[in-house]
Amino acid sequence: MKKVTFIAFLSVIVLGAFGLDASGTSIPAPSVSASCESGKAILTVTWSRAGRSGTYWVHIDDDSNWSNGYWREASSNEHSIAPAEYTATAGESGALTLVSGRTYYVRIHYTNTGENSPTKSIVIPSCGSDTNCDPESLLVGQVNSSGQATVTNKGGCSFKVGLASYKKFSNDLEDQELFDSELRTIGPKTTISLDVNVPPCAAQIDLFYGDLILSFKGGVRYGERLLAVVHTNGTNYCQNIPNLTGSCTISHSTAEIGETVTYTANASGGTGAFSYGWTGTDGLSGSSRIVNKSYGTAGTKSGTVTITSGSQSITRTCHVVIEEEPMGCVDIIKETFDVDGDTLRPVAQFTFKLDNDRTVRNDSNGRARFLNVSPGQHQVTEIIPDGWDNFNVTPANGQVTVPSGSLCATVVFKNRQESPPTPDFTASCTVNRSTASIDESVTYTANGSGGTGNYTYSWNGTDNLGGSSRSVSKSYGSAGTKSATVTVTSGNNSLTRTCNVVIEDDQPEIIIPNVYAYCDYNTSKISVSWNEAERGDSGYFVELDNDSNWSNGYWRKFVSSGTLQTTAPDGFYSVGGASGNPVLTNRSYWVRINYIETGEYSPIRHVTGASCATPSVVNVYENPGPGPASVVYLNEVPYTGIGSTAKITLFMSVLGLWSGYIAYAIVRKRRQKMFAFAVAEESNGEAKIHPYSRGEISGDELRTEAQKHKVLLSSQATEMIAQASSGSAKKASFILRSLLEKLGGERANAQGWFPIGADKIEKYIS
Repeated sequence: MKKVTFIAFLSVIVLGAFGLDASGTSIPAPSVSASCESGKAILTVTWSRAGRSGTYWVHIDDDSNWSNGYWREASSNEHSIAPAEYTATAGESGALTLVSGRTYYVRIHYTNTGENSPTKSIVIPSCGSDTNCDPESLLVGQVNSSGQATVTNKGGCSFKVGLASYKKFSNDLEDQELFDSELRTIGPKTTISLDVNVPPCAAQIDLFYGDLILSFKGGVRYGERLLAVVHTNGTNYCQNIPNLTGSCTISHSTAEIGETVTYTANASGGTGAFSYGWTGTDGLSGSSRIVNKSYGTAGTKSGTVTITSGSQSITRTCHVVIEEEPMGCVDIIKETFDVDGDTLRPVAQFTFKLDNDRTVRNDSNGRARFLNVSPGQHQVTEIIPDGWDNFNVTPANGQVTVPSGSLCATVVFKNRQESPPTPDFTASCTVNRSTASIDESVTYTANGSGGTGNYTYSWNGTDNLGGSSRSVSKSYGSAGTKSATVTVTSGNNSLTRTCNVVIEDDQPEIIIPNVYAYCDYNTSKISVSWNEAERGDSGYFVELDNDSNWSNGYWRKFVSSGTLQTTAPDGFYSVGGASGNPVLTNRSYWVRINYIETGEYSPIRHVTGASCATPSVVNVYENPGPGPASVVYLNEVPYTGIGSTAKITLFMSVLGLWSGYIAYAIVRKRRQKMFAFAVAEESNGEAKIHPYSRGEISGDELRTEAQKHKVLLSSQATEMIAQASSGSAKKASFILRSLLEKLGGERANAQGWFPIGADKIEKYIS
C-alpha cells in the first residue's frame, strides 16, 4: 500500500513539474442561450473549465468557417455576454451585431492548452420593435412662420406634444406672452399636424413635447423639450393688447338624423370687437355668433369658426355625432295542423320572405325573425310546399308596420295539411373503422330512410373509390385521411353524405443517424450508422455536405442492403456542384441517409470533424493506484522556457526512471500472483475469457492489430494479451474485439480511441 501511495505521489510531482494536464476530462460544448433586452438580441455563453486552468477566448462566427474571420472576447471566468466587447479578427470588420433569424456558432478556446471546445450553434430570435421611449430621440418636428407644424413619432410609445405662439414685447425672453397654443397626443409611428394663430407683431413659435409653458418668467424654459422654434415679424414688438381667445361649443354631442344642432362661438380679449365666419360639414356656414344645422345622413359632423378682433384671428372647431334611426324587426309565428285539424308538433318548416327580398325559415317551435328592418310598412309572405294549405294570416296579407327600437312587429301564419305527408327522406354514411393500416380493407356503408322507400347509391372518393351498391370496400396504399362520398337518391330527392377514415403508416420511424468523428492515425474520419426502418431492400445513399446546402453539391456513397454502417470519406464521391473526393478537417459537416426504396431522407445530423495532429506518444501506461490519469501526450507539455529537445530529453529521463520503478513494483507483484488468460468461443458465439498459459507474440504485431480496432494498449495489457494469444495475431484480434464488446458501455477518448490497461482486462474476465 505504501508503494502505491508513493507511485501516485511521484506521478503528481512529475506531471506538476511539467505543467501537464492529466485530468483526462473531455471538453464539452458551451451552453448558449438567446434573449432580448430593450428590443435587442443578446447571447449568454457559459462553459466548463474541463480541468484546464488559465483564461479563455470566446469565439463567435456567423458562417462556422473560422478561417474566414470571427469575433472574440477574452474572459477570466466561465461566463460571457455577446455582442458587448467582442472584437473582429482578420477577415471580419466592425463590432459584432446579432441579426434576428441568422444562425451563429460559438466555441471556447482554452489558452493554456490551445484546445477548442466543440462548436454550438444558435438562431437569433426576433426581439420586436425598439422599446425605447425617449422623446428626444424619437420625435422629429418642424414649424413655419405661419403657425403650422408637423411632428413625427418614430418610436413605439405615445407622447404629449404642443405648439405655442408667444407675443414678443422686447428681445428679452421673459417679456414674451402666450398668444395661442394647441396640445395633442401623438401615437406610435405617427405624424400629426398642429396649428396656432400668430400675432401681427413680433412673435416666437415653439414646437415642444410635454407640458405647455404659460410664462417664461423666473427662468422657466423648454430646454431639451423644444423640437423646433421659429421667430416672425422681426423687431416689430407687440403692444400690450389682450390676446384674443375663443371657443366653439355645441348643443348636442350626439343627435339623430333631422334633429337641429346649435353651434356657438365665444370670444374675449383682442380689441373687444369680434366678427365670425363659419364653415363645416354638409354646407354649414354663417357669420353670426350662433348658427343652426340639421343633417340628413349619419356620421361625425364638424363646425369651424374663425373669430377676428382687430388684427388678431383665431380658429376653433367642434364636432357632433349624427346617429342613424334605430332599426326594427319582424317576428313570425307559425302554426301547423294535420288533415283532421289537430296541431302538429314539431311545427313543419316553411320559408318566409320580407318584401320579396330577404328569406328566413321557422324552427321546430314555429318561430322566425327578420332583424335590422327599417321602420315603416313591410310585407311578409310564405312559400307553401305541395300538400299544404294556408288558411289564415294575421295581419291580412302579411302587411305589418315596423316601429323603430327593440319592439318587433308580429305576423302569424296558420297552415293545414291537404294529404298525409311523405316521410322525411334522410341518409347517412358509416365506415367500419375510424383508423386502419396501409393495405387493410375498409368498408363504407350508406343508409337511407323515408322518402319513397326505394334507394340508389353512387360512390366516389379518395384514391379512385367508386361503386353503386349500398356498401363498398377499399384498401389504401398510402397513409393519410381518406374520404368516401355517397349520393343516396329516393324518388326525386337526393342526399349526399361523406365519411372518413385515417390510414396509418405502421412502418418504423426513420431516426436521425448516429455520427461521430475520430482520427485514424493522422486522418480525420466520420463514422455513420443508421436504422433500417424496413426500407432498406434497395440499399442506401449516405450523403455528406460541408455547408448544409445540398443543392450546391455534396458527396455520397452507395451502401448495399443489409449494411447499416459506413465510414467517411472512404468511397464517397462528389454530386452536383462538389468536386473531387472529400477530405475531412475539423470543420462542420452535415450527414443524412437517403432510403433508395422509398426516396425518403433521414433527419440531418451535424458533426464537427476531428483535429488529427500526430501525438508524440500513443502508448498507455498503467495507473497503479488513485492519482492522475494514465495517458500523457508530449504535445500537452506547455512552454516552460526550455528548448524542445532539452525538454523532451529531460521529460523522457524522468519518465524512464518513473516507469522503471513502476515496472519493478509490477514484477514483484506479478511474482506473487502470476496472471494470464486466453479466449474461447462457445457454440452460441459469446466470447469467454479464462486462464491460459504464457505465449509469444511480437509487440509490434500486437500494436498493429490493436490500431486496427482503435485500441491503445498499456505495456502490461500488451504482455497479458500476448500471453493469451499464444503468438497468434488472429487470436489477438479476436481477444481485442471481445474486450471491445464488453467495454461497449464505456466511452472512447476525444480522438475516438479506447484506452485499455491491465485493470480493465482483469475487470471483464468471466
